[in-house]
Amino acid sequence: MVALKVVERHRVGVDRFYGLDFSLVYDPTTGCLSRRDGLPMLPGQPWASLSSNDELLSNVERDHKVSSLERLKSSMYIPSTPNSKAVTPLHAYDCIIATQHPDLHLTLTGNSVYLKPIPVYMLCVDFWHWLAVAPNDKNQATYKAAMGFMRTYCLLIRYASDFRKAALIHELIPRDLKVKITYESFVGFISQFANVPDSDVAPRYTHGELALRSFVSPHRLFLEAPEEDETEDGDNEKERTENQPASASSYKSWSVSSGPVTTAKADDPSTLAPSLFELSSMLFLLFFGGPC
Repeated sequence: MVALKVVERHRVGVDRFYGLDFSLVYDPTTGCLSRRDGLPMLPGQPWASLSSNDELLSNVERDHKVSSLERLKSSMYIPSTPNSKAVTPLHAYDCIIATQHPDLHLTLTGNSVYLKPIPVYMLCVDFWHWLAVAPNDKNQATYKAAMGFMRTYCLLIRYASDFRKAALIHELIPRDLKVKITYESFVGFISQFANVPDSDVAPRYTHGELALRSFVSPHRLFLEAPEEDETEDGDNEKERTENQPASASSYKSWSVSSGPVTTAKADDPSTLAPSLFELSSMLFLLFFGGPC
């Protein structure tokens, strides 16, 4: 399994992998995670139950799986040459906006940048052991997205001022832990992801910062239809697409109005025309420099 090979390549044995949180326990005989305090959910994620591996993986996938580069092209400028090192240290950003949308992480708009905070459970060694061998094929894409996400923080947190800004001001790093996280301990943990190659992360993370296209509101990404997984059988895929409702098709941009929801293909030039909301958002960013 790809994910298992990734974790074996970037840690030398279980005992040598350095963690910052110890609230989770992975049982290799059952393949399940549990809490040391007996609570039935992921630390800091009360909606993510530990009772079912499939349910847990679906929650982690929703929080971290990023869209394909082809889909992101409709909303963001994608450089022709990937450069995962093109990430500015945190102290240099004028305005930081915390987001929970994985596609918005490390996205620039005006003088603002969207960053996704690190969840508590991703600081736990046992979580990574579970994700590497979770009994579901789709965990490979989720694992690569999670690895790429963590690797970005190796570039975001380069100095003590970056750490203070992330932990104390914007809460991008968990604070309410039994063990206090210092700049030195955080670097000791996050540096384990520094040498992960581009081949072992999601394609989106082969790039660094991405800029939103003009007149594209960040909120539009939250309204887009979910990306469908590709199937090997083209005929079955075509039949499934024809039978499903139009609102569930891939590569659709959704618009909200007082009437019914309408859809249009992302490569249709008409979809690039700004809505009143997007125009007002652009003007706000132009004159006020973002919501910070």
